[in-house]
Amino acid sequence: MHEIAQRYASRLKPTKASLYIELVDAIRIKNLERRKTGERLLKKPSRSAFERVLASLDPFFVYAGREGEAAARKKFFIVRGGLDVSRPLERVEMDDWLIPLQVILEDAGVWASLSPELKAAVNRKRLWLAVAIDAYTRCVLAARIIDASSSAAAVATIEMAVNDKSRYAVAAGCQTPWDYYGCMETLSTDNATVYTAHETRAAVTDLGAEILFPPAGTPQNRARVERLFRTIHDQLIALFHGRSFENVTAKGDYNSEVNAIFVPEELGHVIVRWLVDVYHNTPHEGLGGETPRNCWIRTTRLHPVLPPPDAAVSRHIFGITVERRITNSGVRILGLHYQSEELQRLRRVARQKPVLVRIDEGDLGYVSVRTKEGWLTVRCMRSGFDGVSMGRWIATERALRREHANMARLSEDVVFQALSEIKVIADAATKRAGIASPIITSADVDRLERNVFRTFAFDRGVEDGPAVLESLNAVIEDEAGTLSGADRYGAQIGSHESTAPEGPSGADGMGEDNYGMED
Repeated sequence: MHEIAQRYASRLKPTKASLYIELVDAIRIKNLERRKTGERLLKKPSRSAFERVLASLDPFFVYAGREGEAAARKKFFIVRGGLDVSRPLERVEMDDWLIPLQVILEDAGVWASLSPELKAAVNRKRLWLAVAIDAYTRCVLAARIIDASSSAAAVATIEMAVNDKSRYAVAAGCQTPWDYYGCMETLSTDNATVYTAHETRAAVTDLGAEILFPPAGTPQNRARVERLFRTIHDQLIALFHGRSFENVTAKGDYNSEVNAIFVPEELGHVIVRWLVDVYHNTPHEGLGGETPRNCWIRTTRLHPVLPPPDAAVSRHIFGITVERRITNSGVRILGLHYQSEELQRLRRVARQKPVLVRIDEGDLGYVSVRTKEGWLTVRCMRSGFDGVSMGRWIATERALRREHANMARLSEDVVFQALSEIKVIADAATKRAGIASPIITSADVDRLERNVFRTFAFDRGVEDGPAVLESLNAVIEDEAGTLSGADRYGAQIGSHESTAPEGPSGADGMGEDNYGMED
């Protein structure tokens, strides 16, 4: 009986009833043999007696046999009182999660005007949610909706965790601020390549923090972020149509793609609103009934957190990295030249070798150039670009090129008037995108340099240059969503070829002296 009972611990997952039938049949065969030899016949045990034998088996042995050794280790993991943390930002856990919800890859305004046939043809897909959570207070420090897991997305999530996120809360209509931020002491992730990548580890190290990689297959070592994902699923995602399920049995005949109702931007606003106004203000069992927000406010008074780095240091750490050669005009990034005496001294050392340049996506007024001593801040030669975001500048350039396609150069006044006019629309587009704003990578910048900004130039002064036409507003509005619209998911920035006249190529700016900005 014990031999048959041990078969219960099998990946075939036999039932107790089927094993009892096997036992009865085995006893019948055994009794036929014993009858021939005159031996005493075996008695058939009752079903309850057999199940008592099954219940006496080692639970770990049974679960490992039926579900696998890794699953058994996870289920029977020994809890020793939990993680020992004593202050905010001592430990931050970060991970990403494939959101079990189909989203519509189309602009929300356009979607309402589409016919049922066109709506059925629009692409849908599942996106990822990258999250960083403070282990001590359970406050969510960062949340980004991304198209796919990548080292660039990981660095962007860390940057978001370090800085104030009030603008995201305001954009989502939150009633409470999202003001949990500061420099972390330790970052804990899994062993995915996006976290072990040089870019991610370098950002954490430059921040002055330590990155930890728990043993593979032990999500309990990041229990807080894993639990947060389950909470988001159970309390938020489960409320909406378009939800995908954990398996085909739970899903049944429900068509999640047909029932999709969200575009990425709307999903982002919903997640932010829930995190900031619901999750942070709900009593948490792990905090003894205190809310994460109250815990943050109370404990940061006792243990003040390290403030985020200033703009220059933040650009040094989190900026988009590209390679450029230093020329007489400095370094050229997206049609703009950055120049200084220190940069020209570096040129004499670097000669024709490219140098590393880091760009702040939200401010093109300065870039950082790598030297042997560290990072050098270099100002844009063209004034007026302080605080101008990359998205706003790209949209402005494309709008101007379309409106003035026949002009070799544009007047400086035309460019700055367009920058001013597009600001409101671009800011609205960025606000609308929220945490669903696409991540811009170095490859995107190089592609834009080749395809869009290769021959871009403008002259100083009016010089009877044309004024920005009223029709430009329509063009600008069309271009402003370039880096924040839902159609960016799955698309490549700058994938279309420039319609500008042919000129010297090369993202490093070599040979662009006759085509770059003039003083």
